[in-house]
Amino acid sequence: MPYAENAITGCSTFALSMRHIDRVRNCKSRGSKFFTLHYSLFTKKTMIKFVLRKNNNEKSDSFGKVFAYPVAEETVNLSGLAKHMASHNTVFSEGIIIGLLTDMVKCTKELLLEGKNVKYDDLAIFSIGIKNAKGGADSEEDFTVTSNIKTVKLRARATGELTAKSLDLDANLKRATVTTKKPAASTSTSEPDPENP
Repeated sequence: MPYAENAITGCSTFALSMRHIDRVRNCKSRGSKFFTLHYSLFTKKTMIKFVLRKNNNEKSDSFGKVFAYPVAEETVNLSGLAKHMASHNTVFSEGIIIGLLTDMVKCTKELLLEGKNVKYDDLAIFSIGIKNAKGGADSEEDFTVTSNIKTVKLRARATGELTAKSLDLDANLKRATVTTKKPAASTSTSEPDPENP
């Protein structure tokens, strides 16, 4: 589990999961400014909001049933992420962080296009997927890239602290009371999936 090290007190402070709060609380630098800062990060209330939508697809087995869908309040770009990281008492400036993140994105793309998977610990494993054309080829001899491969796509699967099991322990859910746009009625022929809206 990654942690932040206090060079003055030598106290290791975990800085990723609320489940480790007891380990932080027992830190010997309890009264220090360092502890207060990291304790506030742990105890800050975060909430994942959701809206409820009714399945209006009459062909679906769950027609008329209600499902929860997450609400994304904003999309944070690299600049916003750099600003957020810089606010966490890091020794690196916002400018240095945005430079590192930009290089990280560039290098990740290069590695993926070389056929490698890229793993960000406690976040996701990124890889390249292939979407085949409908029907497939009758034989290996008949297979061609132009005819049988529809597209190449980016895939990401959660790992470590962001796996479904870990998120289930850490996430706090709350129904959104106000939305900027009323959810549209479903016109899809597929059944809505509460886990993958």
